[in-house]
Amino acid sequence: MRMTERFEELIVTAEERNLTEEEAAAAMEILADGGCGEGAIERFLLTPALSFEDVDAATLAGLAGVVRERAISLPGVSSENLIDTCGTGGGVSTFNVSTAAAFCLAGARFLGGECSSLAVAKHGNRAIASTSGSADVLERLGVPVEGSPEQVASSVRTNGFGFLFAPRFHKAFAFVMPVRKRLAAQGRRTAFNLIGPLANPARAAWQVMGVFVERKLSVMAEVLERLGVRGAVCASGRSETGEAMDEISISGPTRIIRFRGGERFEEELEPGRFGVRSFPVSALRVGSAEESAERIRNILSGKGEDRAGEAIVRFNTAAGLVAACGWDWDRAFEEAGRILAEGWGRKVLDSVIASATA
Repeated sequence: MRMTERFEELIVTAEERNLTEEEAAAAMEILADGGCGEGAIERFLLTPALSFEDVDAATLAGLAGVVRERAISLPGVSSENLIDTCGTGGGVSTFNVSTAAAFCLAGARFLGGECSSLAVAKHGNRAIASTSGSADVLERLGVPVEGSPEQVASSVRTNGFGFLFAPRFHKAFAFVMPVRKRLAAQGRRTAFNLIGPLANPARAAWQVMGVFVERKLSVMAEVLERLGVRGAVCASGRSETGEAMDEISISGPTRIIRFRGGERFEEELEPGRFGVRSFPVSALRVGSAEESAERIRNILSGKGEDRAGEAIVRFNTAAGLVAACGWDWDRAFEEAGRILAEGWGRKVLDSVIASATA
């Protein structure tokens, strides 16, 4: 059967019901190979099975699994000790919390013990709708963002941190991207808006994922499990006024779904759980990538001058320690505070910059 005929069959199926993981993977293989035209791609993306609201875990796992398989990998780097902090984006526009937490998690190696071999493979892109994407703020921090797989792998081994710029590592999206951009300009979201944080080319074993649409939290956690991620903390926060946040909030409650070692937990975190005061979300907002970078520098330095920023980075760093090191929240929060106070995240940042310019 020709690819175009098979794809037409899959479109009809996606119009009638959810796809199985195998069917979604077959569709993604055809898309990645350029086996259909833009008209067919648009029809597929607009089927009920591919809608942002209704896509299920099996469909997302099938799509993301092919994207991961087709991605350029990091040479000589084992996924077993890697963690990613890539989230869905969306919601309240704050400084780049997950990027700041990524440097702190890379600094966890200085704690020794269970986290001594932990390294960060940060997957991300430039901003689409937000003030600052991870690539934008990293550039302002002085970190090269379009490194080759060999350069990124070297940074991971040497510094415990590497950035995987999505367009550099993913080729499976090439034929889909024009259609996605056209739909985005019309304000139309599809399942492909959720694939990015599921498709780390390094296949990190551990993950912290912020999900700004709370009803998608369980779906995203299930997809990570299907893809073989060993442990993750998926978080959907709220501001003091109920605005959605794709990270653990210090302004309102955060719903958490986490798994590790075959166990799965659902819980709610409140800002005051560890004796930390809550802050309004306005204390976290920035107007540009430059402003975000400046805040991150100060926070990582452990100066104690940005209490709101340090609090939210501490919470989100703790989430990574819970996922990757197997600690409970109390110990993870304590150790995250130590990483910040010692300035180990800034030490990693400076090392990444120095090795890139050597």
